[in-house]
Amino acid sequence: MDKNYYEVLGLNEDEIVFFLSTNDDSEIPEGLTKIRDEIVKEAFKKRNDEIEEKYNRDLDIIEKYHTLEIGVVELGKKKNKADERNKDRIEEGFETAELQYSNAKESIDKQYEIDIQQLKLAYEQLKTEESRRAYNKQLSIEPYHEMKKIAEDVEKKYRIEKYNKKDQYNPDLLETIHDGKLAGEKAVLRKPTKEPMTIALNDERNIRIKQTGTVHYRNVTSTYNSYVNEYEITRNVVGEEKTDTVYTELSLLRLGTKRKKDELVDPNYYDCVVNKLLSEDAIEGAKKFNGGYIGLIEEGKKGKIDTTIDKPELSAEDLENLAAVMALKEREEREEREDKDGQEPEGEAR
Repeated sequence: MDKNYYEVLGLNEDEIVFFLSTNDDSEIPEGLTKIRDEIVKEAFKKRNDEIEEKYNRDLDIIEKYHTLEIGVVELGKKKNKADERNKDRIEEGFETAELQYSNAKESIDKQYEIDIQQLKLAYEQLKTEESRRAYNKQLSIEPYHEMKKIAEDVEKKYRIEKYNKKDQYNPDLLETIHDGKLAGEKAVLRKPTKEPMTIALNDERNIRIKQTGTVHYRNVTSTYNSYVNEYEITRNVVGEEKTDTVYTELSLLRLGTKRKKDELVDPNYYDCVVNKLLSEDAIEGAKKFNGGYIGLIEEGKKGKIDTTIDKPELSAEDLENLAAVMALKEREEREEREDKDGQEPEGEAR
């Protein structure tokens, strides 16, 4: 962001010179102050309207283009025979159209949010004579830091939001326990690993993986027992060591190396785990939204390896894993609150 706050508000060059001409402690007549306040206020309203108009115009353009693309694919579906080759091509056409629309909308939404937040920040910094004086004095020091931070924060928010699957959390997928101490709870149980081992991936972040437990659960139909593993992920992030707990399924063998040549056993699997499944955005998103559930690694078409948690709709296996992890977390948090509430305040115990 290379604009100062006056430029963000949309003031012209003469107006900016007018505001920057008073950056000392000399007094300004009250009438002039009101005029300057009004200029800033009107500039804010005008720029806000321009941003809103552009946002709606851009959305309208991509919606029309998306409708046209879908129409073309639909036309091809009607004219082509329903053989396997055409079926796959048509399905890919729909997927491509949806992906392009989704990406375009995200880009527009993201830029809109950045523009609005930066505009509001600029207005807050310039709406009074006192704030303008303070800003004018620091212009030569670090004028763009806050605006840059807004852009970075919004970018990060959108990156980790794709891992948010809270809206797909459904505890009803799990069986309910009907008797015993856990009556009324979901059939979920965590078993710690007796002798956990740590493996190092020797990547740039020096990721270390330790399986610390397994979450066992039973689905609502009681047809089978299932589980998802718990891992402690330690790594270096910007010179600082961080450790987080995530839930997934990993093949430690496929992450290893061949003894003789010191080559990776499965380079594609290793790359997907290091750079997608255990990326910083994925770990942060899983921790923030999904109780630490980070999804799975799956084999796609033509042997392509990919993660599952960033897909719009989760598979049945992912949904049950997510339900088990989040139900367990809810229980643990509830028990922790009850333990805390049950403790007598210090000095009142008898």
